[in-house]
Amino acid sequence: MKSRNLLRYGPATGNGLTATVNTDGSLHISGTPTAQWGGIRWPQELTVFAGRTLRISSSVSGTSPGLNVVFDIYDKDGTVEYLSGSQSKTVPADATSVQLRVQTTLATPEPMDFDLKVQVEEGATATEWEKPDTTDYLGGGRA
Repeated sequence: MKSRNLLRYGPATGNGLTATVNTDGSLHISGTPTAQWGGIRWPQELTVFAGRTLRISSSVSGTSPGLNVVFDIYDKDGTVEYLSGSQSKTVPADATSVQLRVQTTLATPEPMDFDLKVQVEEGATATEWEKPDTTDYLGGGRA
């Protein structure tokens, strides 16, 4: 099956958070971030996203104080553009890397325990969440 959800993610641990994959393919994230903007990230395969107009969407159930779900797009100068909330944006053909980040915005982080359905898909209109094709890709902490 070829999922509309272009992301790849899987188990990850870092900065006080642990991510596992639920049986439906969504992420379960728990723990207390060690610092503001601390969280987990999953680098993505750039060729899947370069030159495409993408839309991010997410839904959360559980305790997620200060949650921030972001898709980062880096250019050759190291400048980053963010795709978050329910935005759409075209990834420049000369982008150098892309990644999915899940983090806290709180200066004093609080415990988190939630399920996350996040999707990055082609186009400007969000569709119903679909499990990505790859859910065993290891992520890691973000400094």
